[in-house]
Amino acid sequence: MSERRWRGLILVGALLVAALFNASAAVAAAESPPREYSYDPGFTLSGQAVVTPRAAMPDPGDGTRCWSVTTTRSRGVWPYGRAVHLYTIWCGKGGIITYRESSAWPSVDWLCSSSDLWWGKVGGGAGWWFVDVQAQAAFACDSPWWFDWHDFLMQRIRYHPNGYYETIAYQ
Repeated sequence: MSERRWRGLILVGALLVAALFNASAAVAAAESPPREYSYDPGFTLSGQAVVTPRAAMPDPGDGTRCWSVTTTRSRGVWPYGRAVHLYTIWCGKGGIITYRESSAWPSVDWLCSSSDLWWGKVGGGAGWWFVDVQAQAAFACDSPWWFDWHDFLMQRIRYHPNGYYETIAYQ
């Protein structure tokens, strides 16, 4: 064999070893939270952005404060990236939630699709000291190999009446 062919075979072998090593590392890391997840341990001021009140929101003149934040749960790398985003506006006064409105949307790279998007309040709410909002979606990604990826992403965020928020569950 020529030297050029040997170099090609060595390169292919090195790539196969690297791929196997990455697969074993992924299995070992399955017990810990995924690295690609934008995790907020909670009680940070990064999400405190006072929003302009709308007609459905309480009048801020009475001491009510309002905040908004977009959180994201994501997985994968291009062209298999997929994510579910949750945008929430919430207001509080005197340690009590007074208003909450949320919306969610999925995003995918070109080899993936999403379905079954759902979001809603799952705990607390107006009159409580917290409100929990969950967003989730199912995803399918095509593969040039014999298998496809099908998975589910979920995030549950707890919002507090002082503008803080925290991730309390994810999948």
